[in-house]
Amino acid sequence: VALDQAAHQGVRLDGHVPDLAGRNGGQLAVGPRADIDDYERLVGAADARKVWDMSVEANALVRRLIERHSIDCALAPGVLEVAWRPAHAAEFADYAAHLAERYGYTATEVLDRAATRDRLPTERYHGGLLWREAGHLHPLNYALGLARAASGAGAVLYERTRVTAVRPGRVETISDEGTGTVTAPQVIL
Repeated sequence: VALDQAAHQGVRLDGHVPDLAGRNGGQLAVGPRADIDDYERLVGAADARKVWDMSVEANALVRRLIERHSIDCALAPGVLEVAWRPAHAAEFADYAAHLAERYGYTATEVLDRAATRDRLPTERYHGGLLWREAGHLHPLNYALGLARAASGAGAVLYERTRVTAVRPGRVETISDEGTGTVTAPQVIL
């Protein structure tokens, strides 16, 4: 993200070639890893709201970058969580209502058993929660697309340059395996 935004003045130092960066599962989520009500209990409503807002903004940013730079990363919209037990289906409905009421988030759809079966042809599930703004993408192609966009905007990418230290200050200094340094007004890790 920062690479894209600062491409006209950026330098990328990476200890790996970009095609080794595609190791995650390609999940484009909405919300934090744990349910937001867990965050509310842990850090309070105000900070939980900040976490929620950051997750929604991050999701939107990824989508904008894909569109702006025509990144062919097989973005598939929607993630369906399924209810293994009837109680889970009720919890999904409660959670969707909580997101709508507290966060104004309405891009979920509670599915009953029949609607879930229409999407997944099995009798196993008792319902589901469809996250319309979540999705899956090919993480390697996304990373390569960002690198191409940054390079096209003028960033210089130095692959196989392992950063060994970052010294903060008014101008940050980055060392790479003792063979040189780069100074920059901003470093993003």
